[in-house]
Amino acid sequence: SLQTALNALPANSTSDIHVVNVQASTNTQAYDTATRSFDVGHLYVRFEGGWTNVDSSPVQDGYSAIRDLTGPVDATGLYVYDSGASHGRSKWVSVNRFVFSDVLNGISLRTPANVDASELQLYVRNTTVVALQTGVSIQYKGTTTFLIMSDSTILAGQGGASGNGVYAYGAWDGSYFTNCRVTSAAGYGVLVDETPRGNINYYSIGSAFTVRDSKIYNCYRDGYRRHEVNLDNPYASGPYLILDRSRITGNGTSGTGGGVCMELDTKDAPEALRGMTLLATNSVIASNAQYGVYFNGMLEAPRGAAFSATLVNSTLAENGGHGIVGLSPESSGSSVTLYNSIIAGNSGRGILAVDQSISGPSITEAYNDLFGNVPANLTQVGTGGTNSPAPAATDLAVDPQFSKVWDKSGLHPWRPLTGSPVLNAASAAYAPALDLLLNARPIGGGYAMGAYESPLPPPRGTVVLFR
Repeated sequence: SLQTALNALPANSTSDIHVVNVQASTNTQAYDTATRSFDVGHLYVRFEGGWTNVDSSPVQDGYSAIRDLTGPVDATGLYVYDSGASHGRSKWVSVNRFVFSDVLNGISLRTPANVDASELQLYVRNTTVVALQTGVSIQYKGTTTFLIMSDSTILAGQGGASGNGVYAYGAWDGSYFTNCRVTSAAGYGVLVDETPRGNINYYSIGSAFTVRDSKIYNCYRDGYRRHEVNLDNPYASGPYLILDRSRITGNGTSGTGGGVCMELDTKDAPEALRGMTLLATNSVIASNAQYGVYFNGMLEAPRGAAFSATLVNSTLAENGGHGIVGLSPESSGSSVTLYNSIIAGNSGRGILAVDQSISGPSITEAYNDLFGNVPANLTQVGTGGTNSPAPAATDLAVDPQFSKVWDKSGLHPWRPLTGSPVLNAASAAYAPALDLLLNARPIGGGYAMGAYESPLPPPRGTVVLFR
């Protein structure tokens, strides 16, 4: 079993085989088995929830594995807290090949509010977290912070009361998820709460959060929510989300929430910020309760913030409200760009875009399937009124014929069936080389619209009828 394998690991002799590596300073510190902690002055590292070290004489800068002996559910799996005064020490935490289960919170890394110059980096790889509340949390007031997750599964909010899959707070400087699964039964899948101030991270506020080959699904609230507050930084950009070969589906199980939500509170900023941005390629945003994507740039008028959404070979379908709703009535320059995508079956407008320009935000689109969005597929609202632009000549307005079934690669109900009209109907000029399932494009006589290039084949086998 995994536990047996962990217990059999030898003590570390080199850093490249660490299961958990905490680097706080150049000094090593013996592990206190009574308190299950390291304390090196400025950085406090505590292993809770019944975790104890396998090695007989571990040190702060390396040990082989930690195992759960008692399994209580009232503490945190890995808790890293900076207990010192204001200073400039950096902290890097790497968790690899690990399982945290039946804990209150999985992994928590933070610094106190009086630390201004610390750099935090958290790397989570090949790890599973099952937490009653929050799965992974990083909170700080530093100048540079990264959260990198790969090949990991986060199951949060299992206690049913509260908790997010991943929670990040502070002055953000980017993040990267690849091949991850994140869900929360009691909160948000990913919640980023960013508060830039003055010249802290002056130009890099709003750095990209990239989600690749991943799934954020069945969360109690939004799948991905980013709330950014600007406190007098005129040069900062807004939140930026990149989705590539990823799925954000089934979120808002509480009835409140949707797939992606970005809010930008300009507050005391002397001018409008550079806006909120979504770039989605080969991705699915579908079956979320209230909306697929929601941009809120209307907080703290009159400054406001613009938004930009670009979807290429993506599927935005069957959300409980608008597919994309963008609100920026206090600024202009917002835009929506759609190529080779499917916008279908949303219980609201496919695209609803609002800003203070005369004709509303620009909508640029071609080679899309716009079908069954109620009451309209495309809507612009500006100071001159409401407009529903005509679709491009290359668009379709047909049922994409989603499969609605399991297939061998997992649950992909928005994969079209063989014979779907969206197959071979897209443009090679915009199509990426691979689809969501890493199939090469094109397959057959042309490129497919949406996130999937290959259709779900019809069932095979022998049908036996009984009377």
